[in-house]
Amino acid sequence: MKVEFTRTGPYAGVLTVEVEADRFDRALEEAFRRVIRHVEVPGFRRGKVPRFIFEARYGVESLYEEALNVLLPEAYRAAVEEAGIVPIEEPEIDVESIGKGQPLRFKATVTVEPEAEVGDYRSITLAKPVVSVGEGEVERELAAMRERVAVLRPLEGEEAVVREGDEVDLAYRVFVREGEGEDASEHELEDARRDEVTVEVVPERLLPGFAEGLVGMRVGETKDIFLTLPQDYHDASLSGKPVRLSVHVKAVRRKEYPPLDDEFAREVSDFDTLEELKADIRAKLEARAREAKEREVRDAVVAKLVDITEVELPESLVRREAEAIVEELDNVLRSMGTDFAKYLEAVNKDREAVVREHWEEARRRVVGRLGLLAVARKEGIEIDEGRWQEKLAELARVYRTTPEELERVLRREGAYEALRRSVLFDQVVDRLLSYVTWVEEPSVPSEGEDSASAEGKGSAAEEK
Repeated sequence: MKVEFTRTGPYAGVLTVEVEADRFDRALEEAFRRVIRHVEVPGFRRGKVPRFIFEARYGVESLYEEALNVLLPEAYRAAVEEAGIVPIEEPEIDVESIGKGQPLRFKATVTVEPEAEVGDYRSITLAKPVVSVGEGEVERELAAMRERVAVLRPLEGEEAVVREGDEVDLAYRVFVREGEGEDASEHELEDARRDEVTVEVVPERLLPGFAEGLVGMRVGETKDIFLTLPQDYHDASLSGKPVRLSVHVKAVRRKEYPPLDDEFAREVSDFDTLEELKADIRAKLEARAREAKEREVRDAVVAKLVDITEVELPESLVRREAEAIVEELDNVLRSMGTDFAKYLEAVNKDREAVVREHWEEARRRVVGRLGLLAVARKEGIEIDEGRWQEKLAELARVYRTTPEELERVLRREGAYEALRRSVLFDQVVDRLLSYVTWVEEPSVPSEGEDSASAEGKGSAAEEK
């Protein structure tokens, strides 16, 4: 197949394509098999008419439209891939030459990504990443481990008094209060009544003031707790309303935590001592912090590139990216069990308003990609086939298939070129980072680090 692409504007061009005669003839054969199922010819059962009789009666030209339906989508995708362009809208196809036993020639007028101009990307300056893990972070991990092995112990007698963090079985009734003074009245919310419910007395998880009202109550005690429902309460008719909760405590359970010692380390890990466990936690936190810093730095260098990239963007390209961002949001909400329509209702917006909110983010994403492509052209960077095969193998393991089958699926679904580009972009970012001037900034003491010991660590020195 012969392919030629000619750019005719900032984001327009023409693909000229010639498909081999034998491929078009195979498409004619497939077109005949499709068409003959719906054609009746006297003397033949439906679908059993020989092709030469069909062509004699209707002409081979009657198969051309279906043959184009068979061949054009595949030929167009292959031509786009060979030309290395990314169309952003459906093409206008003009068939220039078609005939049995002849090559198929067509032109596709396409709207494509524009080419960007980048500034001096070799002079980008970034703060040198510093990875540090404070003692407080290690302690939080240990606390989470203790939480997982904590045991709930029922409280009885004098010690059965609610504290923050306890688990409490209770019953309650809710009364909405209306008016003030002599005109004050209240009515019960029957649907809100609970005869058996368990809550964890954590202020952040309960209505404002509820946890504080529970603290100090004893098992068997009944008490009125007066609250004001928040303005964002799920039932808008009750937002901001004062309520009285008649609460009866039935049982209290308190978490008992194991002491932080070597025995604890052996219980929750494969280490023999607490110090070994702490060292392992610190190493993992540092590795996680390094990965996060690396992502931040890669994002930062692309953000700097966006700032020095000039390109004229068609609105359709930005809109497509903004729609993709909203689709990502939709997927996240669905994964959390939330319907996107309900989200729109809650924020009192329509989909278009949400798209517009993400317009600038979408614009910067698009400019970033075009800037990376511009750097690739200037630097002569091409996809490293070794890295590409590693990427395919990695994804194939995730989807439990073979790299070859995954590649076929990617091509069929039109996602092949986008994934190839992601590998190229990683290479371009690597090149950009090799040019960065790193600036050491005064360090900020991490949690658990003595501020005096941090003095003098940062200087205004620069290094390449």
